[in-house]
Amino acid sequence: MTTTREVIAADDATLIGRSLHEPEIFAVLFDRHAPLLHRYVTRRLGPGEAEDVVADTFLAAFQSRGDYDRGRPDARPWLYGINAAPGSSVRGRGSLLRVAGPHGGAAAGGGGTVALVRGGPGGRRP
Repeated sequence: MTTTREVIAADDATLIGRSLHEPEIFAVLFDRHAPLLHRYVTRRLGPGEAEDVVADTFLAAFQSRGDYDRGRPDARPWLYGINAAPGSSVRGRGSLLRVAGPHGGAAAGGGGTVALVRGGPGGRRP
């Protein structure tokens, strides 16, 4: 895929919309947000878990991109919120990014905070 300046400059909502017909465009979102998400998860789970959590997050995002609210130009809250969704494959791994705050938290655009909660007995991964 050749990435044009237009694609690189586009907001996340535009990229997600285009990716519905041009799936390879979604790679730009990965390039844009994966490093920050990876650093965030690494600080909380360690490098061994972070790679899997980030991969699962983007797989879930790609699969549900048709449901994205394109009125929101920044996909970061959505990406973090994917981890908090019941039944999330990321949540099933024992890792959960929980979104909390006023008006539904960051995933709902409410400016809330995102915190990582580890699953399993006593907060530890099984």
